[in-house]
Amino acid sequence: MKVFSKYITALLLLTFGFSSCVTIHKKYADEYYGAWQYQKAIQEYEVYLDRYRDYEAMLNLADCYRITGKDEQAEKWYRIVSANKVLNPSVQIGFAMVLMRNEKYKEAKKWLEQYLLYNRNDSRTQNLIEACDSLQQFFVDSSRIEIKSLKLNKSGIANYAPAFFRSGIVFASERGSNANKNSDYSEYTGKRTTDLFYAKRTEAGNWMEPEPLMGQINNNHDEGPVVFNRFYNTIYFTRCNTDKTNVIQSNDKNISVLKIYKGYLEGNNWKFGIEMPFNSNDYSVMHPAISEDGNTLYFASDMPWGYGGTDLYRSQQINGRWSQPINLGPKINTPGNELFPFMYNDSILYFASNGWPGLGGLDIYESFYTVNDWTTPRNIGFPINSSKDDFAIIVDSTGQSGFFTSNRLEYSDKIFEFNRFNPTHTLFGILLDRMTNKPIVGLSLTLKSSNQSDKTVFTDEKGKFSATLESDKDYDLIIKDPIYYYTKASFSTKGKRYAEKFDASMSIDRIQLDVPSKWYAIKFDKRSAEINQAIQKELEKVIKLLSDNPQIKIELSMHTDSRGNDRDNFLLSQKRAETIKDYLVLRGIFHKRITAIGYGESRLLNHCKNGIMCLEEEHAENERCEIKVISITP
Repeated sequence: MKVFSKYITALLLLTFGFSSCVTIHKKYADEYYGAWQYQKAIQEYEVYLDRYRDYEAMLNLADCYRITGKDEQAEKWYRIVSANKVLNPSVQIGFAMVLMRNEKYKEAKKWLEQYLLYNRNDSRTQNLIEACDSLQQFFVDSSRIEIKSLKLNKSGIANYAPAFFRSGIVFASERGSNANKNSDYSEYTGKRTTDLFYAKRTEAGNWMEPEPLMGQINNNHDEGPVVFNRFYNTIYFTRCNTDKTNVIQSNDKNISVLKIYKGYLEGNNWKFGIEMPFNSNDYSVMHPAISEDGNTLYFASDMPWGYGGTDLYRSQQINGRWSQPINLGPKINTPGNELFPFMYNDSILYFASNGWPGLGGLDIYESFYTVNDWTTPRNIGFPINSSKDDFAIIVDSTGQSGFFTSNRLEYSDKIFEFNRFNPTHTLFGILLDRMTNKPIVGLSLTLKSSNQSDKTVFTDEKGKFSATLESDKDYDLIIKDPIYYYTKASFSTKGKRYAEKFDASMSIDRIQLDVPSKWYAIKFDKRSAEINQAIQKELEKVIKLLSDNPQIKIELSMHTDSRGNDRDNFLLSQKRAETIKDYLVLRGIFHKRITAIGYGESRLLNHCKNGIMCLEEEHAENERCEIKVISITP
């Protein structure tokens, strides 16, 4: 019995000891999680949850996986918890974002709608629901964009945030280097901290082996996104807040913020300069972008009183001093995160966001600066954007090529190159007879453009027509048919950076014989047959009508009211008609196409005959010019 008792006691002590060892993993995991050391937290939570069913720990583990981009694992733990308990709103939105990144948009929408019940005015969630409902909009131009992963990427090693430098790019990388043997390991990712490397591209288009930036910029902590001035002798870069001895500093909240620093080139080495004056120990300032003249910096920050987690700001250098940062406002910033700005040609802002409608994670957007404000950001679509995190785009001087970062491969950031080809636009429409409002079948339309042969388009049995259009061209769509009046519609694909559809639907007028149209604007001065300036302006329309429709002959008739002598009115109207004909012939219209007749007061339109008192407005109805088609030459 004593032996058995000792055995039980030993077993209990062993069990208790094992239990204590497991729970200590929970303690460490929570500490790592609270300190943003997610990779360490993942390891400790996995050990703990292998034995215990702790939903709070499961949610923390899911959060760690979500933050570090391991979306499949995050989804697994969110599902376990959601199957056993009700998720609170903050977890619902996290689960929905993971589902979007895993391309499960229908299910993501369900969780987003549940979250919206508690936060009805959350514009970010509304944008995400909109994205789930209209995914096709992100694939419109996908066929004209080619992307490829750069060969300088290495498996399992993150490379991100490229910046143009000389004949290549500078980027942040975990690859490590002999020049920085003391580089540390990130507690956030569990991988080597990032340094800045320069990769040169040869004239043949090949990439040389990346080399670390020489000098004082790289240290044993993370160096992040950079930008250079146009002379490539000044650098602005992101780094953790460190003291003079290169020790990371924490603020009162035990958080180490990011700051933007300035450096300059001396020979072949980069020298550490100063930290930017708008940095703070209380919030992060990061991801610099620069204007053409180097006097405006754009950046991301989570400083207070913004619109969301991180917003985009700008600061201007005036007389050598940087101004107080200005938020770019709600046209750009959302309740989500806006990051990684890039300015193209001082007119287009590219940036990453998870607050605007997108495919999932961070997507890349563009906004144009017009009339002192920004246009609504446009998602630049697939394949540059994906369901994963896509960010840090840079665009070359052509506006059609560049580089961006995505973690769509191996859960690791990689740099991709993209090339955009000119978009193909579409012309479409329906042609109707204005009189009958019915489709016109089998009518030919001519599509004209500069430096391109004319194209003939025909309407089908429903009056529909369509054609493809090239980029950067002005087009005229012309209808020239014996039965219908000449019609022209003009449009342009110039400046259209994305595929567009042009609706050229129209109703056109059939030429009718012996049906007069009244031209009251052709109005002579009292008892005069001289063409004044107002009549000349109106006759330009008649000249255009006859020039556009050379198949028609017209009768141009002039009419007077009943006031005055009948014969005088007849002679006056004939003189006016002949004067107009002479003017049209002088302007190039063949004389045999115009029959000029004066009818005097013989064709009154109302009761205002001789001896009848009428208002001036009633007499004015009778004094007119009429034009009617009297024949059509096939």
